Amino acid sequence: MTNHNNPYPHLFPKQAKETIFLKHFIHNLNIIVGNYTYYNDANHPEKFEYENVRGAYFAKLIIGKFCAIAMGTSIVLLSVILQRYRFPDEIVEQLLEIQWWDWDYDKITRNIPAIVETDIEQLKQAE
Repeated sequence: MTNHNNPYPHLFPKQAKETIFLKHFIHNLNIIVGNYTYYNDANHPEKFEYENVRGAYFAKLIIGKFCAIAMGTSIVLLSVILQRYRFPDEIVEQLLEIQWWDWDYDKITRNIPAIVETDIEQLKQAE
């Protein structure tokens, strides 16, 4: 895992600046972006808040940690209606209890397989 304090994740072997850690390029106080959230755009990824977000002057947008946002994604506030959750309610509740996204860097790195597989039992026992 790369250092989230650097605005460019330096994904090897590609050295282009098409992929950015988004939080370093957000200036609107109504947009909050978590660590390790990245955005890829072949043209101007640093213009995400101006070209991809609509309605953030009247509503708050919170993009959590560890999100991957694809080129061309549009986020339209003021008309957001939750369609569905990624996981069933019982898994969501357990993940909210575990809160792996708030672990320190080393603990996250040691437990990436459990995080990727959503292995709740292994996450509960993680060190």
